[in-house]
Amino acid sequence: MMLKSTHITSFVEYLTLLIGTIWVVSPIVWLILQSLTLRGYILELSLEKILSSLTFQNYALLFLESSILRYLRNSLLINGLSTLIVVIIGAMAGYAFSRYQSKLFENLKFWYLSTQMIPPICAVLPVFVMMIALDLVDTHQGLIWVYTATNLPFAVWMSAGFFEGIPKEIEEAFLVDGCTPFQAFLRMLPLIKGGLAATSVFTFLMGWNEFLFAFILTRFEAITLPVGLSQFKTIVGLEWGEMAAMGVFMLVPVIVLSAILQKHLIRGLTFGAVKE
Repeated sequence: MMLKSTHITSFVEYLTLLIGTIWVVSPIVWLILQSLTLRGYILELSLEKILSSLTFQNYALLFLESSILRYLRNSLLINGLSTLIVVIIGAMAGYAFSRYQSKLFENLKFWYLSTQMIPPICAVLPVFVMMIALDLVDTHQGLIWVYTATNLPFAVWMSAGFFEGIPKEIEEAFLVDGCTPFQAFLRMLPLIKGGLAATSVFTFLMGWNEFLFAFILTRFEAITLPVGLSQFKTIVGLEWGEMAAMGVFMLVPVIVLSAILQKHLIRGLTFGAVKE
């Protein structure tokens, strides 16, 4: 009876995983099929018609008729630099929050969390006015600082949790060896490299998919991929094929980055999850 119950449980688990996988993967598969479909069949729901009209025409039009390479360069530059700044500052602030316990630090920690509760649309107008005053509209620097400010609280909270998972005895051993607090912090960084990798990936993805600030603060020079994707809406309608092709193109860097950091990403997400 026990063996039968175990088999039923395993079957239910595998079935749930299968359904979940299909639920997650099917939109991606459909997006790829749409990107390989002729314009005339882009809204067809018949799989037979779609498979009989597969072509790379949409990708050719994407590279020939749009500025996708400029959008890609802007996205990589802006998100790469902002992620680097966020991880560096977030790690130092997270270390301070995890090691120096006081009422002031607790209040600051709550304030950092509360900033994530503000809808981005509420901050667009003051940020836009500020960028105009600083002459940073349609510049890489403007978006870098905006993304740094919006993603920093997340990085601080993530880093603080990872540092709290490191026993204080390790830090005390570094201090006994003659290290300054900053030197002890640097020596502890390799111990949370998985956490830093997870923080970097999530920070990069939040900037990579961000549309609102990029749409408001860019005109031509600093347009990113999400804003470029919206430009396929023309007076004659939506260019579904090119939009789907660009959607697939935007997935590639994310998949590559996740694959490279997969081991560290899993370790980072589970770091400190089990405590004695």
